[in-house]
Amino acid sequence: MKRVISLILALSLLCSSGLFDIMAWAAEELPEGSQNVSQDTTQSMTPIFQFDPIIQEEGYRVLAVDESTGLEYERLNNTYCEIIGYEGNASRLVIPEKLGGYTVRSIGESAFSWNGDLEQVTLPDTVERICAYAFENCDNLEQINIPDGVEELGERAFAGCDRLRSFTVPSSLKRSGSAVWEDCLDLETIVIPDDLTAIPYELFMGSCIRSITIPDSVTSIGEDAFYGCSALTSIIVDENNSNYSSDANGVLFNKNKTLLIQYPVGSNKTAYTIPDSVTSIGYGAFEVC
Repeated sequence: MKRVISLILALSLLCSSGLFDIMAWAAEELPEGSQNVSQDTTQSMTPIFQFDPIIQEEGYRVLAVDESTGLEYERLNNTYCEIIGYEGNASRLVIPEKLGGYTVRSIGESAFSWNGDLEQVTLPDTVERICAYAFENCDNLEQINIPDGVEELGERAFAGCDRLRSFTVPSSLKRSGSAVWEDCLDLETIVIPDDLTAIPYELFMGSCIRSITIPDSVTSIGEDAFYGCSALTSIIVDENNSNYSSDANGVLFNKNKTLLIQYPVGSNKTAYTIPDSVTSIGYGAFEVC
């Protein structure tokens, strides 16, 4: 055993001695003007990423925090940014049109979700998109403006905002996720502007609205737009609407009343007589009644 240990030690000394000899020989044989790689080069090295206390780069993503507002944002391109989070605790928040020189174009997914401090939020006119869960479960949020120019409301964007009482849908709206206002227990009024042309799929799904008026400008209503609106007692359609109509019971039909689209499931009536003109009943028209 002692012989084995002695042999290992001898080999180790031989290798280390040979290595140092080779390194010394290589250093002596370097051509004139060449740099010795064994020298300390840490001062000449440049890091791949340089992190600023405020701005960070993660691959192709550029993330930043605006110190004056506490808003976290992501640069989308050389012009626009998206708000992705909030570090502040203000009850009233005014979001500026620009952050770090970039125009605020969208409110990102879950950007303000579960924030219990916010009571009032003012969005800039530059916002075009409010992503899924953006303000979900902001249970003290009472007021928020939705600028004309917003084209998309994401899934459950305002779900669980218990104190939100009224909401105006922008006329620019083109797309909507489902259950945007689900479980908004105090939300009684959703105002549809006179120039809105389409009510997207599942737009009011699960909301607690009591009644809604559809203007004459609306030409299409997406499937399940009123699904699960358990407090809805009346759907009123402007008589000048060329595509839809309603009756004295607040029931939604197509213009000629051949298709019954939606019965207001929050109605306290114990009986309802379907008009003779009806030839078909829409899917889910009486569901959850």
